[in-house]
Amino acid sequence: MLGVDYYPEHWPLERMDTDLSIMKNNGLELIRVGEFLWSKLEPKEEVYDFSLLDTLFSRCDALGLKIILGTPSATPPAWLTRKHPDMLQKDALGHERPFGSRRHYCLNSVTYRSYVRDIVQRLANRYGHATALYAWQIDNEFGCEDTTYCYCEKCDQAFQHYLERKYQTVSALNQSWGTVFWSQEYGSFSEIRTPRRTNARLNPTHVLDFYRFSTHSADTFAQDQIDVIRAGSEAPITHNFMVGFTELDYVTLRKQYDFISYDNYQPTEQYDPLISEFNFDLMWSLKEKPFTVMEQQPGRVNWQQRNQYYPPEWLRATTKQAFAFGAENVVYFRYRPLYSGAEQYHSGLLDYTGNPEKSPRISVVKDLAAEDLKPRKKPAKTGLFFDYENAWMHQINTVTKDLNYVEKVFEVYVAMRNLGYDIQFFFRDSDLSQYERVLLPYAICIPEPIRRQLNAFPGKVFLTCASDLKNEKNHIHSDRSLGLNFPSLAFEIRDFGAVSKQPVRWIAPDGALQPLPELLEGSLWYEEIDLRTGRVLGQWAGPYPGPAIVSSEDRRLLYTGTCFPPETLRGILRYWLQD
Repeated sequence: MLGVDYYPEHWPLERMDTDLSIMKNNGLELIRVGEFLWSKLEPKEEVYDFSLLDTLFSRCDALGLKIILGTPSATPPAWLTRKHPDMLQKDALGHERPFGSRRHYCLNSVTYRSYVRDIVQRLANRYGHATALYAWQIDNEFGCEDTTYCYCEKCDQAFQHYLERKYQTVSALNQSWGTVFWSQEYGSFSEIRTPRRTNARLNPTHVLDFYRFSTHSADTFAQDQIDVIRAGSEAPITHNFMVGFTELDYVTLRKQYDFISYDNYQPTEQYDPLISEFNFDLMWSLKEKPFTVMEQQPGRVNWQQRNQYYPPEWLRATTKQAFAFGAENVVYFRYRPLYSGAEQYHSGLLDYTGNPEKSPRISVVKDLAAEDLKPRKKPAKTGLFFDYENAWMHQINTVTKDLNYVEKVFEVYVAMRNLGYDIQFFFRDSDLSQYERVLLPYAICIPEPIRRQLNAFPGKVFLTCASDLKNEKNHIHSDRSLGLNFPSLAFEIRDFGAVSKQPVRWIAPDGALQPLPELLEGSLWYEEIDLRTGRVLGQWAGPYPGPAIVSSEDRRLLYTGTCFPPETLRGILRYWLQD
């Protein structure tokens, strides 16, 4: 289905019939509503007004339109924050995030959760069995606008309880965190705080556990609402994930939702369709089934340095792309642009006057609605490892800040797509038996379940520099030598560090099958590789010693010990893929 994000509260009530007729006449079947509606639903404490939603549900039911109803917890009203200012977030400097925008609440505020449960309960009781109800959306974009992490006193206490459940004793935590360094040892869990900004680097395991805790906080905050809804409604439940967002672990959060939904925006000023394809494939892979695009950018946005213009026809291609990569619904944000408010420059399907005759984007949507738009994504035989905790580890403490985990995984994705391969992402709990080949780029921590499967995996395996340097405590391995130890490819990493651009000589014995230039360019990362089993495909040609690219004798396993430009990476992958 095609749909729109609709905000009837922004316009006079008498406009609703006109809007719904325009939607119906232009092939729109699905409406998301309500995620920012709290101040209308409860203008004063315990004073409720559901007349707007009542009217909308009634009119949509008569027209055969379906509704995704959002819970309004992303925007607590002014009266609530004034009465309970302790529900507000604090940033890493301890500054309160005040009322005046959105997402300013603390996920661990018991008081706020109580108010949220109450309003969600009333919505579930009133609309849980409505004929027009298609699904529920919990909150809106957890973590958006730098709100993933809260450092208030309530989060300090919740973090302490989280750590006590995980470690049982503070001595076990001290051992796991390595707190003897810089005299950071704790005598009790009550001494621990969320990792506020300090004058020097923070303890990397402390930060990693805080990131895990932040995902846990979003998970339990959502689960509170899910439990209330499930008691009074059988409609499926979702939450809208975001493009290129790694502050929360979507692999963990996916489990509580019936289907994945995702907001498809272009995060770069220049349009790159492969960014959308990467994120579509990621969203499909989270549950290995079709997803909903809950917010599809229709044109100009409002939050970039330069909010690029997109012609109406652009919407045709990006909509078809979403269905080709596994979407079952595409919902456009937004139906009509608003003349006021923080998002006043964000475009919609209609123009500012709300006149469909002057709004070519709605005509494009009408044409699309007449086509056979169905999810066409199928399981792929090529698996690409993506891990949110790996992204965190690279971010928290690194050898080179120029190595961005998501960007580097994206480069591998693009290379494989350009070589003609469909991609499916796999995660730390995935079964590898469905794949013919797997790629694990920049996996600084290879989870033990994946490592065990790799040892017995019969297909092709591609790995890169920085692989398996750390364990899940964010510690660099010290119980064994660094490196990889497969039966057909084994080597020790004697040392490693950052490098500028350096030449690598391509010396693959059978390289003529898929020729590469004799001299390649490695950068960012250097590893001093002592090869035990396998063969050398590329040798450092500058001042640094040793192999830069190695493989098993049959080329089934291939490892790059540095970073290569996209074109070179594609050539190396082509060589690895040949029979």
